[in-house]
Amino acid sequence: MNLRQVEEMVECKNCGNGFEGNYCNLCGQPAETHRINFKFLWHDIQHGLFHFDKGIVHSLGHLCWHPGITIQEYLEGKRIGHFRPLSMVLVLATIYGLLKHFFLHEVKEPAKIIINNKSLNSDTINAVFEWVNSHGAIMALLVVPIYALASYLAYRKEKYNFVEHLVLNAYTSSLRLFITILLFPLVILTQHSSGSDTVSTLTTVLELGVTCWCFLQFFNTLKWTTALKKLIKMYLIFLLEMIGIGAILVTLIVLFVYQNKT
Repeated sequence: MNLRQVEEMVECKNCGNGFEGNYCNLCGQPAETHRINFKFLWHDIQHGLFHFDKGIVHSLGHLCWHPGITIQEYLEGKRIGHFRPLSMVLVLATIYGLLKHFFLHEVKEPAKIIINNKSLNSDTINAVFEWVNSHGAIMALLVVPIYALASYLAYRKEKYNFVEHLVLNAYTSSLRLFITILLFPLVILTQHSSGSDTVSTLTTVLELGVTCWCFLQFFNTLKWTTALKKLIKMYLIFLLEMIGIGAILVTLIVLFVYQNKT
Protein backbone atom coordinates (compact mmCIF):
# COMPACT_ATOMS: atom_id res chain seq x y z
CA MET A 1 0.00 0.00 0.00
CA ASN A 2 1.55 3.31 -1.09
CA LEU A 3 1.42 6.66 0.70
CA ARG A 4 -1.39 7.99 -1.53
CA GLN A 5 -3.62 5.02 -0.71
CA VAL A 6 -2.95 5.50 3.01
CA GLU A 7 -3.90 9.17 2.76
CA GLU A 8 -7.13 8.30 0.93
CA MET A 9 -8.18 5.79 3.59
CA VAL A 10 -11.00 6.77 5.95
CA GLU A 11 -11.21 5.73 9.59
CA CYS A 12 -14.64 4.32 10.37
CA LYS A 13 -16.33 6.30 13.13
CA ASN A 14 -18.26 3.20 14.18
CA CYS A 15 -15.63 0.43 14.44
CA GLY A 16 -12.30 2.23 13.80
CA ASN A 17 -11.48 0.22 10.68
CA GLY A 18 -9.45 1.92 7.94
CA PHE A 19 -11.07 1.65 4.52
CA GLU A 20 -11.42 3.21 1.08
CA GLY A 21 -14.67 4.15 -0.58
CA ASN A 22 -18.05 5.29 0.67
CA TYR A 23 -18.80 2.52 3.17
CA CYS A 24 -16.81 0.57 5.74
CA ASN A 25 -16.09 -2.95 4.52
CA LEU A 26 -16.51 -4.37 8.05
CA CYS A 27 -19.65 -2.77 9.48
CA GLY A 28 -21.20 -0.85 6.56
CA GLN A 29 -20.95 2.57 8.23
CA PRO A 30 -21.01 5.45 5.66
CA ALA A 31 -17.73 7.30 5.23
CA GLU A 32 -19.49 10.63 5.55
CA THR A 33 -21.69 11.33 8.54
CA HIS A 34 -23.59 14.53 9.14
CA ARG A 35 -24.65 16.33 12.26
CA ILE A 36 -28.10 15.29 13.39
CA ASN A 37 -30.50 18.19 12.82
CA PHE A 38 -33.92 18.77 11.23
CA LYS A 39 -32.44 18.37 7.75
CA PHE A 40 -30.92 15.03 8.74
CA LEU A 41 -34.20 13.91 10.32
CA TRP A 42 -36.24 14.82 7.23
CA HIS A 43 -33.76 13.00 4.97
CA ASP A 44 -33.92 9.95 7.25
CA ILE A 45 -37.73 9.89 7.05
CA GLN A 46 -37.63 10.26 3.27
CA HIS A 47 -34.99 7.56 2.96
CA GLY A 48 -36.84 5.14 5.21
CA LEU A 49 -40.28 5.52 3.64
CA PHE A 50 -39.81 6.74 0.10
CA HIS A 51 -36.21 6.10 -1.00
CA PHE A 52 -35.97 3.89 -4.08
CA ASP A 53 -33.35 1.55 -2.65
CA LYS A 54 -34.98 0.61 0.64
CA GLY A 55 -38.28 2.43 0.74
CA ILE A 56 -41.63 0.98 1.59
CA VAL A 57 -43.21 2.44 -1.58
CA HIS A 58 -40.68 0.64 -3.78
CA SER A 59 -41.27 -2.67 -1.97
CA LEU A 60 -45.05 -2.30 -2.09
CA GLY A 61 -44.87 -1.63 -5.82
CA HIS A 62 -43.10 -4.93 -6.39
CA LEU A 63 -45.44 -6.77 -4.02
CA CYS A 64 -48.50 -5.44 -5.83
CA TRP A 65 -47.31 -6.52 -9.29
CA HIS A 66 -45.61 -9.84 -8.53
CA PRO A 67 -45.75 -10.63 -4.80
CA GLY A 68 -44.70 -14.28 -4.88
CA ILE A 69 -41.69 -13.67 -7.08
CA THR A 70 -40.62 -10.65 -5.00
CA ILE A 71 -40.71 -12.72 -1.79
CA GLN A 72 -38.84 -15.56 -3.49
CA GLU A 73 -36.10 -13.14 -4.51
CA TYR A 74 -35.93 -11.72 -0.99
CA LEU A 75 -35.50 -15.19 0.53
CA GLU A 76 -32.87 -16.06 -2.06
CA GLY A 77 -30.79 -13.03 -1.06
CA LYS A 78 -31.97 -10.06 -3.14
CA ARG A 79 -32.67 -7.82 -0.15
CA ILE A 80 -31.02 -4.45 -0.73
CA GLY A 81 -33.98 -3.07 -2.67
CA HIS A 82 -36.70 -4.05 -0.19
CA PHE A 83 -38.14 -2.83 3.09
CA ARG A 84 -37.79 -5.37 5.89
CA PRO A 85 -40.91 -7.57 6.24
CA LEU A 86 -41.79 -7.15 9.93
CA SER A 87 -40.99 -3.43 9.79
CA MET A 88 -43.36 -3.11 6.84
CA VAL A 89 -46.18 -4.77 8.77
CA LEU A 90 -45.56 -2.47 11.74
CA VAL A 91 -45.49 0.70 9.61
CA LEU A 92 -48.64 -0.14 7.63
CA ALA A 93 -50.54 -1.34 10.71
CA THR A 94 -49.61 1.89 12.50
CA ILE A 95 -50.83 3.97 9.55
CA TYR A 96 -54.11 2.06 9.49
CA GLY A 97 -54.47 2.42 13.27
CA LEU A 98 -53.98 6.18 13.04
CA LEU A 99 -56.53 6.43 10.24
CA LYS A 100 -59.07 4.52 12.33
CA HIS A 101 -58.35 6.65 15.38
CA PHE A 102 -58.78 10.00 13.65
CA PHE A 103 -61.46 9.28 11.05
CA LEU A 104 -63.68 6.47 12.30
CA HIS A 105 -66.22 7.10 15.03
CA GLU A 106 -67.22 3.67 16.20
CA VAL A 107 -70.04 3.16 18.68
CA LYS A 108 -68.52 1.13 21.49
CA GLU A 109 -70.80 -1.25 23.33
CA PRO A 110 -69.86 -3.05 26.55
CA ALA A 111 -68.30 -6.41 25.81
CA LYS A 112 -70.24 -9.43 27.02
CA ILE A 113 -69.55 -13.13 27.37
CA ILE A 114 -72.53 -15.48 27.54
CA ILE A 115 -72.27 -18.35 30.04
CA ASN A 116 -75.26 -20.63 30.67
CA ASN A 117 -77.58 -18.12 28.96
CA LYS A 118 -76.37 -15.38 31.30
CA SER A 119 -74.31 -12.44 30.13
CA LEU A 120 -71.12 -11.72 32.03
CA ASN A 121 -70.16 -8.03 32.04
CA SER A 122 -66.81 -7.00 33.34
CA ASP A 123 -64.45 -4.05 33.27
CA THR A 124 -61.68 -6.59 32.65
CA ILE A 125 -63.38 -7.92 29.52
CA ASN A 126 -64.00 -4.40 28.25
CA ALA A 127 -60.39 -3.46 28.96
CA VAL A 128 -59.11 -6.46 26.96
CA PHE A 129 -61.32 -5.67 23.97
CA GLU A 130 -60.38 -2.00 24.17
CA TRP A 131 -56.66 -2.87 24.25
CA VAL A 132 -56.98 -5.16 21.23
CA ASN A 133 -58.94 -2.53 19.30
CA SER A 134 -56.46 0.27 20.07
CA HIS A 135 -53.26 -1.69 19.44
CA GLY A 136 -53.75 -2.71 15.83
CA ALA A 137 -50.03 -2.59 14.98
CA ILE A 138 -49.12 -5.02 17.75
CA MET A 139 -52.03 -7.32 16.88
CA ALA A 140 -51.02 -7.30 13.20
CA LEU A 141 -47.53 -8.45 14.22
CA LEU A 142 -48.91 -11.11 16.57
CA VAL A 143 -51.09 -12.59 13.81
CA VAL A 144 -48.11 -13.04 11.45
CA PRO A 145 -46.57 -16.04 13.29
CA ILE A 146 -50.03 -17.63 13.54
CA TYR A 147 -50.36 -17.38 9.76
CA ALA A 148 -46.76 -18.59 9.41
CA LEU A 149 -47.40 -21.71 11.47
CA ALA A 150 -50.49 -22.49 9.39
CA SER A 151 -48.64 -22.10 6.08
CA TYR A 152 -45.62 -24.02 7.41
CA LEU A 153 -47.83 -26.98 8.35
CA ALA A 154 -49.81 -26.82 5.11
CA TYR A 155 -46.68 -26.59 2.94
CA ARG A 156 -44.39 -28.68 5.15
CA LYS A 157 -43.23 -30.81 2.20
CA GLU A 158 -41.72 -27.74 0.51
CA LYS A 159 -38.15 -26.55 1.13
CA TYR A 160 -38.93 -23.52 3.32
CA ASN A 161 -38.43 -23.40 7.10
CA PHE A 162 -40.66 -21.67 9.65
CA VAL A 163 -38.71 -18.39 9.66
CA GLU A 164 -38.96 -18.20 5.86
CA HIS A 165 -42.70 -18.74 6.19
CA LEU A 166 -42.64 -15.89 8.71
CA VAL A 167 -41.15 -13.61 6.05
CA LEU A 168 -43.65 -14.85 3.46
CA ASN A 169 -46.60 -14.11 5.73
CA ALA A 170 -45.21 -10.77 6.90
CA TYR A 171 -45.10 -9.53 3.31
CA THR A 172 -48.52 -11.06 2.59
CA SER A 173 -49.97 -9.36 5.67
CA SER A 174 -48.40 -6.09 4.50
CA LEU A 175 -50.14 -6.46 1.17
CA ARG A 176 -53.49 -7.06 2.90
CA LEU A 177 -52.95 -3.99 5.09
CA PHE A 178 -52.09 -1.92 2.03
CA ILE A 179 -55.35 -2.98 0.34
CA THR A 180 -57.24 -2.03 3.52
CA ILE A 181 -55.59 1.41 3.58
CA LEU A 182 -56.41 2.00 -0.09
CA LEU A 183 -60.07 1.21 0.59
CA PHE A 184 -60.19 3.34 3.74
CA PRO A 185 -61.81 6.36 1.99
CA LEU A 186 -64.78 4.11 1.15
CA VAL A 187 -64.93 3.02 4.79
CA ILE A 188 -65.14 6.66 5.90
CA LEU A 189 -67.83 7.53 3.36
CA THR A 190 -70.03 4.56 4.29
CA GLN A 191 -69.38 4.24 8.04
CA HIS A 192 -72.86 5.48 8.98
CA SER A 193 -74.79 3.84 6.12
CA SER A 194 -75.83 0.42 4.92
CA GLY A 195 -72.94 0.51 2.44
CA SER A 196 -70.47 -0.26 5.24
CA ASP A 197 -71.30 -3.96 4.99
CA THR A 198 -70.62 -3.90 1.25
CA VAL A 199 -67.25 -2.21 1.76
CA SER A 200 -66.38 -4.69 4.51
CA THR A 201 -67.25 -7.61 2.21
CA LEU A 202 -65.25 -6.08 -0.65
CA THR A 203 -62.23 -5.63 1.64
CA THR A 204 -62.44 -9.24 2.84
CA VAL A 205 -62.72 -10.59 -0.72
CA LEU A 206 -59.76 -8.51 -1.94
CA GLU A 207 -57.63 -9.52 1.05
CA LEU A 208 -58.43 -13.17 0.40
CA GLY A 209 -57.70 -12.68 -3.29
CA VAL A 210 -54.27 -11.09 -2.81
CA THR A 211 -53.34 -13.78 -0.27
CA CYS A 212 -54.24 -16.56 -2.70
CA TRP A 213 -52.44 -14.76 -5.54
CA CYS A 214 -49.35 -14.34 -3.40
CA PHE A 215 -49.19 -17.99 -2.34
CA LEU A 216 -50.00 -19.37 -5.79
CA GLN A 217 -47.23 -17.25 -7.28
CA PHE A 218 -44.77 -18.05 -4.50
CA PHE A 219 -45.32 -21.82 -4.80
CA ASN A 220 -45.45 -21.64 -8.60
CA THR A 221 -43.82 -25.06 -9.03
CA LEU A 222 -46.92 -26.79 -7.67
CA LYS A 223 -49.82 -27.85 -9.82
CA TRP A 224 -52.87 -25.59 -9.55
CA THR A 225 -54.98 -28.33 -7.96
CA THR A 226 -52.29 -29.12 -5.38
CA ALA A 227 -51.71 -25.42 -4.67
CA LEU A 228 -55.43 -24.81 -4.10
CA LYS A 229 -55.69 -27.82 -1.78
CA LYS A 230 -52.77 -26.55 0.28
CA LEU A 231 -54.31 -23.06 0.43
CA ILE A 232 -57.57 -24.48 1.77
CA LYS A 233 -55.62 -26.59 4.24
CA MET A 234 -53.68 -23.51 5.38
CA TYR A 235 -56.86 -21.53 6.04
CA LEU A 236 -58.44 -24.44 7.92
CA ILE A 237 -55.36 -24.70 10.15
CA PHE A 238 -55.39 -20.94 10.69
CA LEU A 239 -59.08 -21.08 11.63
CA LEU A 240 -58.42 -23.86 14.14
CA GLU A 241 -55.53 -21.87 15.60
CA MET A 242 -57.68 -18.78 16.06
CA ILE A 243 -60.51 -20.80 17.62
CA GLY A 244 -58.04 -22.41 20.03
CA ILE A 245 -56.41 -19.10 20.97
CA GLY A 246 -59.82 -17.46 21.38
CA ALA A 247 -61.05 -20.26 23.62
CA ILE A 248 -57.94 -20.02 25.80
CA LEU A 249 -58.24 -16.24 26.13
CA VAL A 250 -61.95 -16.36 26.97
CA THR A 251 -61.31 -19.07 29.57
CA LEU A 252 -58.53 -17.04 31.20
CA ILE A 253 -60.70 -13.89 31.25
CA VAL A 254 -63.67 -15.72 32.77
CA LEU A 255 -61.48 -17.35 35.41
CA PHE A 256 -59.93 -13.99 36.25
CA VAL A 257 -63.34 -12.31 36.54
CA TYR A 258 -64.80 -15.04 38.74
CA GLN A 259 -61.71 -15.07 40.94
CA ASN A 260 -62.06 -11.32 41.53
CA LYS A 261 -65.77 -11.68 42.36
CA THR A 262 -65.21 -14.38 44.97
